[in-house]
Amino acid sequence: KWLFNIVQELRGNIRVFCRVRPISSEESKNGNIEIINYPKDEENELILTKKDGRLSKFEFDQVFKPGSTNMDVFQGVQDLCMSVLDGFNVCIFA
Repeated sequence: KWLFNIVQELRGNIRVFCRVRPISSEESKNGNIEIINYPKDEENELILTKKDGRLSKFEFDQVFKPGSTNMDVFQGVQDLCMSVLDGFNVCIFA
């Protein structure tokens, strides 16, 4: 347990994950389009297309794409859950 938590601390006490939901059918009907792209080489980046056509690139510790399941998300944060059980402070915003 001690070594596991040392590794978690070395990975960083603050990690940022992003989960992107699929565009809904209602949004599609209203003319909204997908504005997020995912670079093929990078699992931890996404590119947001702004209204004026400019692109903004964001980096995260991990990006969960629209097809990701709840199990995928859990597997991404399960190490943090283990640290909680070992008595360490962890905060996950959803």
